[in-house]
Amino acid sequence: MFDSIQKTLIAKWYQFLLILSAGNLLLSLAGFLPIDANMITWARYVVFLFSAYCLLQLRIVSVRYRKAAIFKGLVVLCSLLNAMMAASLTLAVSAISILATYLEYVAHAKAIQKTDAELSRKWYRLFNIGLLVSAGSVLVSMVAAAMLSASGDSAGLFALISYLVIAAELALQVFYLLLLNRTKKCFLEEE
Repeated sequence: MFDSIQKTLIAKWYQFLLILSAGNLLLSLAGFLPIDANMITWARYVVFLFSAYCLLQLRIVSVRYRKAAIFKGLVVLCSLLNAMMAASLTLAVSAISILATYLEYVAHAKAIQKTDAELSRKWYRLFNIGLLVSAGSVLVSMVAAAMLSASGDSAGLFALISYLVIAAELALQVFYLLLLNRTKKCFLEEE
């Protein structure tokens, strides 16, 4: 399907995507440090745009990578517009972000489906678990906010729930990194 030069080049793009994803994980952890939140947000935009560029370069493997790249770029654009328009596009940004993630994960799954069916299934599973965690975090946040507004002494519970949601999101990012690394190795070993 691909010659050795193309495989090496594709593996490099997977490696760049892996490095950018690790950077995104570090930026998630940087939220706990006394660093300006705007600086972290702008750094995340840059990481997202470079990730979109890497996905665009992987379009020779699957057309789904191109679609994922386009939607990742739209996430950044909508996030910037959302910041300027005082949170009126939050739902649209969330929907586009979910679609971009879905397209990326499906592209990874399809790219290695013939080589490693189990790893391919893990990409689908990771997306489903991530979707459940995201939906659960929104639901839990709404309930916690309602509890907080009803009685002022629920701040500790709200903080605990927030930390649990953050821990779940970080765990998902770590699993993403592991799967992406295995996908890169699987692609290099493909004959």
